[in-house]
Amino acid sequence: MIGFGLPGMAVRNRIAVDYWTRVSNAAERRDGKPLLNTSLDHAAIVVEHMFRDAYKRVDILSRNLNPTVHGRICVIRPADEFLQKPGRDLRILLENDDKHRRDDDSIL
Repeated sequence: MIGFGLPGMAVRNRIAVDYWTRVSNAAERRDGKPLLNTSLDHAAIVVEHMFRDAYKRVDILSRNLNPTVHGRICVIRPADEFLQKPGRDLRILLENDDKHRRDDDSIL
């Protein structure tokens, strides 16, 4: 894997690819087993797969819609493709009801 000259980049890329594969496999199994995400990168991979693999509806329960996760192109493109299809639904429930945070949230 190419490291782009940055220390640790190749390792981080390999870890992201490994996690992406784990999420993809879990989505195919659809066995309901929890899958831990331990970073914002992992969270973005999970959300990306939610949109790529959903049949009719995506439900998001989150403290807030962190732009570092939900604002990435790897999330926005599959979300847009999902929502463009007829009969698709997105439901979002935010745990943080801070009005000022919602007003500043570029994702919504």
